[in-house]
Order: sequence, then structure tokens, then C-alpha cells
Amino acid sequence: MESTNIGQPSPASAVSSSKAASFVDKSAILILFAASIALNFFLIARVHTLSQKTSSHPLLTVGAEMPSIEAQTVTGVPGTIDYAATSVPTVLYVFTPQCGWCKRNLPDLHALADQAGNKYRLIGLSLTDRDLKQYIDSQHLDFPVYTHLSSATMSTYQLGGTPATIVISPQGKILNSWVGVYGDDIKGKIESSLQVSLPGCCKS
Repeated sequence: MESTNIGQPSPASAVSSSKAASFVDKSAILILFAASIALNFFLIARVHTLSQKTSSHPLLTVGAEMPSIEAQTVTGVPGTIDYAATSVPTVLYVFTPQCGWCKRNLPDLHALADQAGNKYRLIGLSLTDRDLKQYIDSQHLDFPVYTHLSSATMSTYQLGGTPATIVISPQGKILNSWVGVYGDDIKGKIESSLQVSLPGCCKS
């Protein structure tokens, strides 16, 4: 009489179970790997966002001599930003119409424009001309704004992060520079440097 192994899995079913377990393990590893990559991208984006919001490190070396800037007005008219053309410092405010932090910083920009008087000359530099005219009109920017900056200007002035604020003397030397919205740290430094009072940005 042949004996029957009751309850013992056949070799075929054992192999099938092993393959299924292996597949589950590999799937779990792939899921964890994908989650890790997604988390890394999120953290990189978060660090970049925070650095744009809060960085108060100087953009340029104080005392460095800077060349005049060749650019165009919003209507396409060529122009030159010549620091020696005025007896007061020139404040360059760097932005783009698409920059979210620039939009949040607008109350401070308006305060900067309102208090310029004979203390400094305020000039806007937009890193793109896309939607620029509409932005200037809708946000009531009543100071000169230039765009179409050359690659040489972008490199020399280390432009890229927005908003950025650069103060240059009539002799063409860097007096101060900041990258980021006017949070507590930057706000205090700009108020002290330019003798103005600003509302401050982004406390929440």
C-alpha cells in the first residue's frame, strides 16, 4: 500500500510559494526605494525654498567694484545703469513676475520706493520679460525697471535667486547685498543701511 504524506506541500507548491515570497520582498524594496527618492526630492525642494526665504548672507563682496549695467526697459528701449550718474547710492531690486516670494515681499518693496527720497535711487531688475509689463502695471511699480540682462551681467552680479537687493555707491562699489524676502534679519539690516522703516515679510 502506498503511503500518502497528508499535510505536506508538494515540491511544486513549495517552489511557487518561494517565488511569491521573493516577489513580495522585491516589491517592498522597490516601494521603499521609490519613497526614499521622493523624500529626498521633497527635502531638497524644501531647503531651496527656505534658503530663498531666509538667507541673509551677502550676495556680493562689500567694496567690490561693479561695472555699469546695459539692459532694456520694459518697452525694449536700451538703457545703461550708470552709478556715477547720481550722487546717492543705487538700490537694485532683483525679481521676476513669477516669483512667489517676490509677491509676498511687495509691501516692503513699496515702502522702499516710498521712502527713497534723496537717500537712494531705486531700480528694478527683472530676470525675465515674461508678463513684466502687466506685473509692473498691476503692482503699481513706479520706479525704473530693466530687463534683458546680458549673461556677463548675470555672472558678474551673481544673479539668480529672487528677490535680491544690492546697494551700490556712486563710485560703483558694493555697499551691501542680500538675497531673500525682508524677514526679521534682512529687514533690520536694510532698515539700518538705508535708514528706512519696513513692514517686514512672512512672519507666519
